[in-house]
This record gives sequence, C-alpha cells and structure tokens, in this order.
Amino acid sequence: MERKRCHICFCCFVIFSLIFQAFFLFQLETKYLMNQKIIIPQVLTAVMSNVIHALLNYILLYILDTGITGAAIAHALNFYFQMITLMIYIWWRGCVPSTWGGWTMKCLEDWWPFMRLAIPSTMMICLEWWVYEISTILAGILGKVEQAAQSTIYQLTTISYTIPMGVAMAATVQVGSALGAGQIEQAKLSAKVSMICAIFLAVFNALILVSLKDVLGYLFSNNQKVVKMVAFILPLCSGFQLFDGLSVISGGILRGCALQKIGALCCLIGYYVIGIPIGICLMFLTHLHVFGMWVGLFISIFMQSVFMLISVAMVNWESKAEQAQVNAGTKCTQNQDEEDEETFADSNCTLSGVEEQPKVTALPEDQRDNQIYKEMVKNRVSTIDDTLAVEIHSYGVVEMVHIEKRKVENEHREERPPNRSLKRLLLYRGLFFMAAVVIFALGMVIRFVVPMFLSISEHTKQPANVTVTPSSPSRNELALI
Repeated sequence: MERKRCHICFCCFVIFSLIFQAFFLFQLETKYLMNQKIIIPQVLTAVMSNVIHALLNYILLYILDTGITGAAIAHALNFYFQMITLMIYIWWRGCVPSTWGGWTMKCLEDWWPFMRLAIPSTMMICLEWWVYEISTILAGILGKVEQAAQSTIYQLTTISYTIPMGVAMAATVQVGSALGAGQIEQAKLSAKVSMICAIFLAVFNALILVSLKDVLGYLFSNNQKVVKMVAFILPLCSGFQLFDGLSVISGGILRGCALQKIGALCCLIGYYVIGIPIGICLMFLTHLHVFGMWVGLFISIFMQSVFMLISVAMVNWESKAEQAQVNAGTKCTQNQDEEDEETFADSNCTLSGVEEQPKVTALPEDQRDNQIYKEMVKNRVSTIDDTLAVEIHSYGVVEMVHIEKRKVENEHREERPPNRSLKRLLLYRGLFFMAAVVIFALGMVIRFVVPMFLSISEHTKQPANVTVTPSSPSRNELALI
C-alpha cells in the first residue's frame, strides 16, 4: 500500500514539474499587465480557468476514472490555459510595441540591480510558504488524524490568505509606480488605503473562520476526530489571520519601496528562529500537538506584523522616491550628473550667450483642452524651435531645455563604453543557463539511474539470513509413500 502511494506521489510530482514554465510565464504576464494598471483580463482569465478546471476534473476523475493522476493533469492544463489566454490578450491589445523595445545586447547588462530586488522578494514568499509545508510534514509524524487536521487548516488559511494577498500586490504596484513618478503623497495615500483595507479584510476573514468553525471541517473530511480538531484550532487561526493580513500588506508596501531585504529578514527570524522552534516544542513535548504548532506560528506572525508596521512607519519616502526614479531611468544619480558635466565640459561646446529659460508651471486647466497641449503631454517633448523644447514631466512641471545641450549629452552618453565586454557578459549570463542544464541533467540521472540500481539490487539480493525449513509432505506425497 505504501509503495503504491509513493508511486502515485511520484507520478503527480512529474506532472507538476511540467507546470513551472506555464506558471512562471503567467506570473510575468500578470505583473506586466498590473504595472500598466490593467486588471480586468486577469480576473476574467481566473474565472474562466476555474470553470475549465472543474470541468476537466469531472471528466478525468469521474468519466475517464484516472484517479489522482487525472487531477494533476487537470491542474497542469489549467495553468497552460491561463498562460495562453493572457498571452493572446497581450498580443491582441498590442501592448508590446509601446512598452518593450525588443531583444538587444543591453539585455545582458545591469542584472544585479534587478537580482538585488528579486532574490529578497523570492525569499519573502518562499520562507513563508515553506513553513506551512514543514508544519504539515511534522504533523504527519503524530498520526493520520493530526496530519488531516493540519492539511485542512492549511487549506482554509490559504484561501483566506489570498484576499489580502491580492491587496498587497496592488499596494506594491501603486506604491512603486507613485514613487517612480515622484508622487510621494500619492505613495503615502496608497499605503494608508491598503492598510485600512487589510484591517477590514482580516477582521472579515477572522469572523468567517470563527462563526463556521464547526462546519468547515466537513468540506475536507467526514472523520469526526478531524472535524473536532479543526473546530478546536480554528479560533486560534482566526487571530492568526488578523496579524497575517497586516503582515502581508506591510510586506507589499515594503516591496513597493524596494525594502525586500527587511521583509525577507523579518520572515527568516520570525518563522525559523522564533515560530518553528516554539511550535515544535509545543507539538512534541506537550499534549497540544497541532494546536501547539499554531501557537508558535501565531507568536511569529504577531512579531512579524509589529516589526513590519514599524518598518513602514519609518520609511524615508523622499529618499525612496529618488531611488525609484533612478531605477526607472527618469533621474540620474549624482555621480552620473557629475560625469555628464565633465563630458560636456570636455566637448568644447559652450552655451555662452544663450540665456537659460526658467522652469514654469504647467498650463492652466482652461488651456489644457487644446490639441497642442495634448500632443505635448503625449509625446513628453515637443519642439518649439531649433534651439528650445518643452519637456513635460510626470509630476506636472514644464521645463524649457536647450536642444543643443541635450544632443551633446545624449551623444556622449551613447558613446560611453559598457561596463563589461561582450565575452564576459556572455560568460556570466551563460553560467546561469549552464547551471539550469546541470540541474536538469542531475534530475534525469536520479530519475532513471537510481531506480535501475534499486531493481538490480533487489534481484541479486540473496536471502542469507533466512533459514529454510522443510515443508511437511502433502496429501498426494503421503499417498505415494
């Protein structure tokens, strides 16, 4: 029986390994559209995918009778449906030509600023995800009832977690976009609104879990012991949801402020230094069992939410706005400005005799309806004559700039040599590809070679310690004697 279960788990794992490509592309497409404040297509895709997922499960489980493997296949097909649907929408809408310049050799440069934000963001999600998987594995040591109860609670908390998680994703996009545009007050307002939404959603989730604690267990199991254990633990989980909502929204705001390192460090210390050790002690050294693990998780999420709220309150919004503009390429750093000034000074091009035009405010609202102003806003830079132009910034300031000076600066910026040679860039970026190939090759070796050695060892094994006793003669043998 255990061998059959292991085989089923292995088949499901192989099928799920084919989901990663579709899942990653779907996440990229979702974030790509969210950064353009396009949300409705993702919602419609999710609704359609849920309907198709239910239909595929019904066909594979009840009509074709494929068992758990069929459920895994339906799950994989559902992810590919989501990915292909959003890809078709992006192609149909024509978003790519206006937002992406295509593949160039510059794509191999400046990976570290991106990875410096991506790695802590990944750790924030993975550290929180892994802790629940660890708790489920530890619950399996206690027994089947405890593991079933832990799995049920994990599913319920995951469902309630998705609601504030959606708000956190919106907070990340809104805060990051506002900071990149230099709109500090808008970023603060987005953070405050997200936090208020988190409080209301957390209270709503907690009330649902407490009021339906005696019923929710039946959605996953008919075992009375499992249902009673779930009903006993859910009130604690409702309090857990209150602080979890604050924690996830605070984490979204910190990601929008490029403070992923603080969030990752908070998750690491909160879960793996405080929560899991306390939970393991209460689970195995007391009679609390699964309830003890959730006590440890409750303590950890409480401390995380407090620490993250303090971190959000201490954010230097002006500094983060300047950093976001530098990352977005809309503002140069001080070192880049000094380099540009030195380059311009060495170019033997002077602007003596040309009077600098002062900055002026944007046009009055009653003059913004004319076509010239609309074209200026649309094109960002509109030429007045051969020497002057009007640059309209995202924060509403109109600046008179000299075309001659701008051309000189741009020419010298383009002539600036890259940080690394082409060979070194190809070598460094190729290492990532080679690492992926090596990991894939190791997986294939483990998949095919290890079972072969196990089968050979089973066939060549000699029962040395087994003593063979002579069997008693059968009735036919006795008749012959």
